[in-house]
Amino acid sequence: MSSKWKAILAAMALLTVGFAGGVVATSSYGLHLVRQTLREPGDARPMNRLAERVHRRMVKELDLTPEQSQQVRDELQATAAQLRQVRSESLQRTREIVREARPRLASVLTPEQRVKFEKMADRRMRWLGEPPARKAPAADTKP
Repeated sequence: MSSKWKAILAAMALLTVGFAGGVVATSSYGLHLVRQTLREPGDARPMNRLAERVHRRMVKELDLTPEQSQQVRDELQATAAQLRQVRSESLQRTREIVREARPRLASVLTPEQRVKFEKMADRRMRWLGEPPARKAPAADTKP
């Protein structure tokens, strides 16, 4: 094989490894953000950072006066607080709905399926950074 083809193959291999590393890093960071949000829905930092970015952009692009800048900052902070509250309430309600659905889902499964389902559901809860839910009753539900 000529050195030209070796160089091309080496470059392709390097690009492939770099791409794969980027995918893994991006996925890991995305998972970290999801888990952080689910663990701490009231965490003010992400919303505050977003409000600050919007504020900087408005100041720059709209040429705001210092008074306007402060008014915009105050409004963005108030809006961020409202959005944090809505997000927190929404996440809490979502968790309740999922917890309520778990025994109903288990009730339509055979005992063997139910065991697998519980393990699957527990893995999902751990993945989300939450403690496993209480076990669904395994008793007299239809197979």
